[in-house]
Amino acid sequence: MFNKLFSSVLLCFFLLALAGCKIKITVPEGATVMTLSGRFQCTGGEMCVIDVVDTMFDETFTVVPPDGLAFAGWRKDDRFLCGGSTDDCRLFTTTFPGTPLVAFLETDEEFFLEPTFSGLAVPVPTASLDDPQYWRSAIAIERDASFRRNRPTQNQIYQVIPNAANCDGGVITQWAKDEARTALNNIRALHKLAPVAYLTEFDAEVQAASLVQLANNGQSGHFPAASDNCFSQAAADGAGSSNLFFGSADEHPVSYMLGWTHDADNLASVMAAGHRRHILNPSLGYVSYGSTLGYAAQKVFGFGRSTVGTSVAEDFIALPSGAYPYVLVNKSRRNPTPWSFHVVSNDPFAPEFNYFGNAKVSIRDTVTGNSVALTDLYTDSIRYGGLHGIISWLVPDYEYDREYEVTVSGIAMPGGNVRDHTYSVTIVRRDVLDLSEPLEPGDTAQARGLAGAVNNEDDRDATVVSISNSGTYQLNAQTMFSNWALYVEVYDENKNLLISTDAPTSLNLSPGDYTLAVGRCSEQGSCYGWSNLNYTVELR
Repeated sequence: MFNKLFSSVLLCFFLLALAGCKIKITVPEGATVMTLSGRFQCTGGEMCVIDVVDTMFDETFTVVPPDGLAFAGWRKDDRFLCGGSTDDCRLFTTTFPGTPLVAFLETDEEFFLEPTFSGLAVPVPTASLDDPQYWRSAIAIERDASFRRNRPTQNQIYQVIPNAANCDGGVITQWAKDEARTALNNIRALHKLAPVAYLTEFDAEVQAASLVQLANNGQSGHFPAASDNCFSQAAADGAGSSNLFFGSADEHPVSYMLGWTHDADNLASVMAAGHRRHILNPSLGYVSYGSTLGYAAQKVFGFGRSTVGTSVAEDFIALPSGAYPYVLVNKSRRNPTPWSFHVVSNDPFAPEFNYFGNAKVSIRDTVTGNSVALTDLYTDSIRYGGLHGIISWLVPDYEYDREYEVTVSGIAMPGGNVRDHTYSVTIVRRDVLDLSEPLEPGDTAQARGLAGAVNNEDDRDATVVSISNSGTYQLNAQTMFSNWALYVEVYDENKNLLISTDAPTSLNLSPGDYTLAVGRCSEQGSCYGWSNLNYTVELR
């Protein structure tokens, strides 16, 4: 009937008068109530009961909501504890008068603890790009990060701002946690993987892991030493069980999740894609997320509890596969994103096996029927939960919005069978990328360009120009400076970036529509530091 009883924070003081009390915890289907200590856990659809009979009781209850729902607070009613609060519920009898349950314990009666839920906490992920709304917003966030604009404020990210000088890791907001979990679940949905639940009991651990990286300029890694600044056991536990990110300024939580998935900045091995393998682990089940001023941690194992609903119908997981958002396979990064393929096992503890020792990969352009070159083939047999081994490769010359057929052949299976697997890939850019930018008063779109002002670091202007004849066209700009002191991007009608430049250049163009965008930063993240700049940009 119950896994364990819960602590309901209750206050028992006058021992001579103490008769004891019962706390009944009702948990709706799909939810979990647990204590931060890990001693007690009650799963959905159950009622758990705890007897509090002494002054040694001190537990804090937290809630894992059902998928798609938000925790709305503890039920407020007669004899219900922590009623109306949306915080974790601490119940304790370890102090004297002033504790809430002292009077309760003297009555030898029953009291209740019950979480309530409302609304959609996060969008329910879909397993395809049939509805690309989420990916349009995620791509806008990632592009803003590249252009160093529209960054989330510290008030959005933190309830308490971290302070490395005082070894204070701070506290992140519920908004930041929800954004991270939403991104993770939408990434997993592309691969038909079950969504994960959020566990607040590890928040202090991932914050400590982020803090120790911040305090040591990213040098602590996954195994911080006791001599490191701001070292703690929580930091060691968190760093050793988390994906980590080292940066110079806060990013949007979505950017961190995208980065761990495309893994282009993996310091250990880009081709091994270790962060990605945790993201796509079918048996992941849970997530906890923390960040401190440009350093972030996503706990990916060591949750101390089994997961449910993680079995996968497919035998293999590939990235990319099917219709796939280009932001996870972007060609313009410092390191190209490896394509990868993995064997899935519903037994996350199955022994490692060399599935890909003799495997081969081939790619065919389904439009032309021609083979597509690949390079840097890599394999290993390391197990990441239910994800077993990897074969990865680079595809230097793929195009966005074009279908390819990938075949991985010669996959050795336990028992002696050899398998081949073929799947399609279309890396979608045109339908998920929005290049439009608002023109402010004073900005004007012209036949072949723009005139106006870039007013601040977040301001970008864009317009569409039409080219009717093939030929060589000159891209030029005039500003108040001797050089451009701004960047201009030119995109073709399929939204492929043709050039990002801060100097005059010539372009060979065919008839069609082209987008010109103007701002202080390039798509690769190089920026000018001015505040206001008048400009005229022309494509002639």
